[in-house]
Formats: sequence, structure tokens, C-alpha cells
Amino acid sequence: MHSSDEKTIDLRDFFVELLYKWKTILLITVVITVLLTGLGAVRALRSSRAAAVDPGEELTEEVLEEQAGILEESARAKLTEVEAQEVERVYRQYKSYIDYRNYCQEELTNFDQVFDKKDGSLVYERATYLLDSTIEGAEKQYTNNAVNLEDYQKIQELLNADSIEEAYKCLYFDSLTATTTELKNFGEDDAVYPSDIMVSVDVVGPDEATCEQIWGIVDAAFQEKTKTLKKIDPKTSMELIDTTFRGNIAEYYISKKQPTLDYVQRVDSMITNLKLYAIDKFTDEQAAYFNVLRDSERALIEGGIVSLAELEQEGAEAAAPQYISKKMLVLGILAGLFLSFVYVLARYLFSGTINVAQELQDYYQVPVLSTVFVKGRRGRGLFPGLIRKLLHVDSMTAENRAEMIAADICGGMQQAQSDSVYIVRTCGDGADLNISSLLEKAVARRNPESRIYAGSPLTSVDEMQNLTQQKAALLLVHNKRTVQADVEKVLDLCSRQAIKVLGAVAITDI
Repeated sequence: MHSSDEKTIDLRDFFVELLYKWKTILLITVVITVLLTGLGAVRALRSSRAAAVDPGEELTEEVLEEQAGILEESARAKLTEVEAQEVERVYRQYKSYIDYRNYCQEELTNFDQVFDKKDGSLVYERATYLLDSTIEGAEKQYTNNAVNLEDYQKIQELLNADSIEEAYKCLYFDSLTATTTELKNFGEDDAVYPSDIMVSVDVVGPDEATCEQIWGIVDAAFQEKTKTLKKIDPKTSMELIDTTFRGNIAEYYISKKQPTLDYVQRVDSMITNLKLYAIDKFTDEQAAYFNVLRDSERALIEGGIVSLAELEQEGAEAAAPQYISKKMLVLGILAGLFLSFVYVLARYLFSGTINVAQELQDYYQVPVLSTVFVKGRRGRGLFPGLIRKLLHVDSMTAENRAEMIAADICGGMQQAQSDSVYIVRTCGDGADLNISSLLEKAVARRNPESRIYAGSPLTSVDEMQNLTQQKAALLLVHNKRTVQADVEKVLDLCSRQAIKVLGAVAITDI
């Protein structure tokens, strides 16, 4: 029996594969070229040196950036590559914590501005809905996606707010649903998700009338979302249960603000731990490099880098750096083409499917009676005329091809002393069904007394039993779609049941 890891490399077919995969090849080539060219530009930028700074020259932002780069490289040069990478890793982690903390702090500031009502006139309204839907995660479509930017802009106008952030802060969504999923027996639906979901909307506004208007915008958005979900689940419904105005806005304000305060405290703890277990354990050289990365302007002032730069570059001529290297550009294109070629070749070799009909003859000793060309879903490759020539596509129609194959099948049935034949479909594509039907009709016209069957025995017990009752079989193989392991299973079944395989018909997409 043929091992599934063996493949026939047909150069013509592989070249056709490259022509069909031209978009993938182009994408990989562009990405690799951009990466290598960008890497070369970064290296050129780092290696460039600014002209010496005159004592009386005003330090511009550009000059400071250039000198900071010099100081950074100088500090890094004192470390081993492993030490430098450790400092850079810790700095990236530290910076991510600081950025996240700044974001949370900005959120708190915006929140305070929205709720800064000294006269205590703010009120909030809660609207409660009952969502009935079998769509998994349907509530998120309402709490996350129902109200769009245009709706928030309308809310901003109602609030007479200076920024849309105030509109964002006046709406809060929540949902409550069951936490268990009902599993059913195999053969039925795999799972039934909870259908009754409680969705609540909190609207904060200066007065009850404004809250009602804002809620009207939200309600309209919910109804539009329900219409969309009904296209997936016609039984989806969104019913308003209750709307109430609530007091104690201070308690509500604290409850909404507290999660962000918790995030700030958590990130403060992470920064403290990072300093305690990583930054404080740096060597003096590592600490110097970290300080340059963290605050370059302060490091310039403390290190007197301006005077150092004058000393190092005294008498040197500043050269205009060439950041874009033609060599790196060409290298990127060549590397991209090579990697894309390797990628397509790997997909070709390890696809696990029958690539060309020749594999049936090479490894299974199954003769290929003919190849039928159909318009498939592979898309349009470069040079379609060349593709047709490489695949030896002729102008014969599928019907005429079926008649010729039928004559071959009838001859094989006569040799096998069988009055019936089973056409084994190895792929569920619509083209396979059409070709199978044409072959059945053609054989029936040529030999009316014969019995012709067709099906997919690997997916149906009844079809497999029907196949075992025949003396002859024909394989219908779809190149690039039929799985090798399925072919081997069918041939093994035919061998055990003494069923003669008359041959195979290959279907190729063009």
C-alpha cells in the first residue's frame, strides 16, 4: 500500500500552482522586501552621526534626538548582547505599564469631567430588555455593536457636550445569561445555547427628559440590530421589560469609577514589582542604558553629552546618510521570491491531497481513463492561456468526454464479467456530482442492461454496503481536493472485497 507521505512532483502542474498563487507570492515578497529594507534603514539611521554642535548653537529638537541616539548606542556598546536584550525587554515591559497607567488616568479624568455637576442635577435611567435568541453571544451584538458612532454623535448634541467622550460615558450596557450549555446526542445539534438573556442599559443625563431622548436613540439601535439578527435566527426577539429612574447618582458614580481605580492600583503594583525584581538588580552599565531608554533628555543633561559630542566629532565632516539601500531592496525581493517559492512548494508537498492524476498510476497502479476540466473556485491565475497549455486543456465538452469514458468503462465491465459498476465519488464538490451524473447517463445509453451506481462510500454506511455488493468500481478523483488517505481507504476496501477497480477519472479545476 502506498504511503501517504510520498508525492509526485509534476513540474508542469507545480508551475501552474505558482501561477495560481501569484497573489500569495506577491504578498510574501512585498512583506519580506519591506522588512529587510526597513531593517537596513534603521541600521543606517543608528550608525549615522550628526555634525558637531557649536558651543553657541541653539539645541533644537532634531539635534537633541541625534545626540540621544549617540548616547544610547554608547551605553549599549558597554553591554553584551544578552545584557542589552534583557534591558530592552524590561524597558518594553516598563513602558507598556506606564502607557496603560496613563490611559487609565486619562479615563478617570474624563469620567470626572462628565460627572462634575455641583448642583447634583444628574439622574440616570435603567432600561431592561429580554433578549430571546439561539445565536451564541447574541447579547454582545447589543451591548458592544448596536450603538454606532452616528448614534453617539446624536447623543453628544443632546448633551451639548464638548467632546464625544462625554457621550460615551453616559451609556453603560450589561447582560445576564445562564452560564451552562445544553449538549445533545451526536447526530443532532451539538449544543443548545441559553436563549433568554437579560440586557440592561443605564443612561446618565442632566434630567429625565434628556435621558428619555438618549434611551430612544438606544432603543432604535436595538431594534435595527434585532432586524439584522433575525436574518440568522428568525425567532430572535428583543422585548422591553421595564424602564425606571434611579436616585443616588453618587453611589452609581463610584460603582462605575471603581473598576478603573482598581486597574490603576494593579498596574502600580506591577511597576513596583518590576522595579524591585528587575530594574534594581541591573548592573551600573545596564542601569545607565535603561535610564537612557526611559528618559533620553534627562540622560543628556546628566551625562553632558553635548560636550562629549563636540569632542568626538571635532573636525569630522557630516555626511548625508543613505537610509534606503538598493542592496537591501534587491536582497529583499530575492529573499521574498525564494521564501514564497518554498512556501508554495511546502503546501504542494504536504497538502495531503492528490495533486495530479499521475500519482494514481505511480503509487496505486490505477489507470487514469481520462481527465475532465471544469471551471473551479481557484480564481484566475496569471497568463490563463499558458495555464491551459501546461495542463493540456482541449475544447472537448464534458458530455463528449463522458461518452468516451463510458466506452472505456463498458469494456472494463465486460472484462471483469460484471453487469454493474459503482462510481466512487471522493469529493463532495458540485462538479463531482455533475460529472458523476454524466458518466451514469453515458454508460446507461451505451449499455442499457447494465446497472450503474454512484455515491460516497466513505461518508455513508449504506453507500459502503452498496459498493461491496458490486464487482467493479470506478474512482472519481478531484485533483487538489481529493484526500490521499480517502483514496487508500477506498482501494483497501475494494481489495478486501475482491472488487475490480476499472480505473480512475480525474477532475481538474481551471
